[in-house]
Amino acid sequence: MINKTRDGITILYYYILYLSFHGHPGEIVVDGSKMKIESLAFFMGTGFTNWVVHFGTCETIDTAKDRIYDFIEATGVFMVLGYKIDVCWVDATALVFLLLERLQWYKDMRRMWKRFKKNYKDLISITGLRAFHG
Repeated sequence: MINKTRDGITILYYYILYLSFHGHPGEIVVDGSKMKIESLAFFMGTGFTNWVVHFGTCETIDTAKDRIYDFIEATGVFMVLGYKIDVCWVDATALVFLLLERLQWYKDMRRMWKRFKKNYKDLISITGLRAFHG
């Protein structure tokens, strides 16, 4: 998160890392090889502290919650989003346009997610989108 002051108003910015790959539970597929989220966390290090990470991948977050929270702790990211199921790319594309637009306007990601779930519950249900906060 970045704080910038413009004309006496503090603006908060979250950087967003959007990972668009194929996926499996707890893994992404990079150049045809499976990479566990623990390995990804190792490579990311803490260079993405306070970022929002969206796994635009099928099933990657369909894994034990402690693995997701370990990923958050290892990388220092603020929030992780992703699909729990083998998602249709058309549904995911529609949802991610809405998601990316909303992410840029909220400083409180928990509030954003609560409102987002309320407004787009059917699309979230269809795609299996889940969110985890640090």
